[in-house]
Amino acid sequence: MALYTSSLFTKSRAWVERTCDDWAILSALHGLTPVDRIIEPYDKTLNTMRAAERRQWASRVNKQIRETWSVDTVSFVVLAGLRYRTALDGIEHEVPMRGLGIGQQLAWLKRALVGT
Repeated sequence: MALYTSSLFTKSRAWVERTCDDWAILSALHGLTPVDRIIEPYDKTLNTMRAAERRQWASRVNKQIRETWSVDTVSFVVLAGLRYRTALDGIEHEVPMRGLGIGQQLAWLKRALVGT
């Protein structure tokens, strides 16, 4: 998925591919997006959506997650920001970089990738 090319995404993807069996992208426009899906560039973020629109998005993504994986038997690790994590309300999940700024997240990923 060449659409996502930032350093943070690239390092996050490398870490996820080394440590997780399956993964997907949380897209503000497309919801839960398989990593092999080709999508066109878009200009939409949860940070500019109104609260009601974010709640609708989170509800849709939560449903997509539950249709894709058995939430009672799968462990979820989320590298997305706080607004994107609202889609996992009611689904147990880990947030290994919780509370870290972008620079700190990049440093965490760099250390984690060296250790894998």
